[in-house]
Amino acid sequence: MFKAIQNLRCLGLFLLVFSFLTILAPHAWAQTKEAVAVLELRAQGNLDQAEASLLTDRVRSLVVQNPGFKVLEREGMDRILREQGFQATQNCENEACSVKLGRLLAVRKIITGSVSKLGSIYTLSLRVVDVEQGTILAERFVDCNCSLQSLLFEQVSPLLQQLLGQAPTVLPDAVKPSEPSIRKRKPFQLGLEGGFSDYWGVTLGYNFNEYLALRLGATYHQMQFNANFSTSDGIGGVAGLRAYFNPHDWAGFVEVAATTELWFIPRLGLEYRNDWGLNLWLAGGWRYRYVNGGQFDAVGGVGYAF
Repeated sequence: MFKAIQNLRCLGLFLLVFSFLTILAPHAWAQTKEAVAVLELRAQGNLDQAEASLLTDRVRSLVVQNPGFKVLEREGMDRILREQGFQATQNCENEACSVKLGRLLAVRKIITGSVSKLGSIYTLSLRVVDVEQGTILAERFVDCNCSLQSLLFEQVSPLLQQLLGQAPTVLPDAVKPSEPSIRKRKPFQLGLEGGFSDYWGVTLGYNFNEYLALRLGATYHQMQFNANFSTSDGIGGVAGLRAYFNPHDWAGFVEVAATTELWFIPRLGLEYRNDWGLNLWLAGGWRYRYVNGGQFDAVGGVGYAF
């Protein structure tokens, strides 16, 4: 009987301690989080502050996901700084200012930095400032010859992980954002082409998507069309559809065109298009008209994509 009472007392004591730890554990864990503020990234060079703000929001969202940090929300931070006479956090251009803001915000660390653009190259720089010591704990940067979308979704996360000393996280391919293909980024094409049998043309093209384009043009040609080697001069128009085999800068294509002189022209070719707007193509096929029969056709062109 006495032993049973002792067992009940031990069980009751265990349940009491377990309940106490269950209640206090979340609070103790929360207290281990470091208070952090993410300041607005400074826009430098050929970049506006709106683009820098997009990157700041991305950095803040990723830091919030870190279980070791308690991130001050943007609205609360702006309210505190306005009360202290600061207009905006992006006005800080040195560590002394960042430390002052950190003390006003009552945080232990500040994450700040800058983003700039020179030509087509973005440079994103991030650093962690210790508010109490007034020193830079870590600093990392990345140069990216890419679009703002690629910088935002592909470069910010690994750079921040390096800054905070974390192992990089590999995102599944299914959630990695893909950059639009060149023919989506630059769907219009204005070009000059020439080819076999003294053919010249000015063309305007539009890509509905990365695989299909409509092409219209004005043409001049001098063509041999019978056994007596007689020729025909003509100024007319041409319209055609071009279907691409892939969405890349270099892409093979098949094209079917028709002219106002009733020529039917199927072609097979290769096209190159880049972000500078350079557009080159070369194609060959067969030019056919029911009155005159057909003959070999070859054409090459250079243009500007936009």
